[in-house]
Amino acid sequence: MFEELTDFDLEILRSYFGLPYGKHNALEKCKTILEIYKRFATNHLEKFQPTDELSGLRFCAMGMSYGLSPRRVEAIVEQHGGIFTKSVSGRTDYLVKDYVTKDRLMNGRPARAKREAIKNGTKIISFDDLEDMILYGKSM
Repeated sequence: MFEELTDFDLEILRSYFGLPYGKHNALEKCKTILEIYKRFATNHLEKFQPTDELSGLRFCAMGMSYGLSPRRVEAIVEQHGGIFTKSVSGRTDYLVKDYVTKDRLMNGRPARAKREAIKNGTKIISFDDLEDMILYGKSM
């Protein structure tokens, strides 16, 4: 049943079951753990079937923090039909950044991913914007 899972990390299980993302704090993590526990306790272990809200769109993530990681963004994007890339190119539609690194400079210049996004006309969005795209189907 869980053969495809690489490990049982909270974010991987959240993605497997298709649980909502919530905000990034201890209370939300507890709620997620409780929901996963309930599924195991009641033997409701079906895998979430992916959706296509992000179909045809390419995403990259830059410097995540506060419980986020590029790995989490990758799982969410792919769960909703999008394509996740490890670097920004001319084919990337969105660069997902967090609040801490959105304006971070490297040697007085924006981080490379942000420079590439600006150069290629890639839209730079927050994780909240990504969630809105999924929940409300709106393109940024």
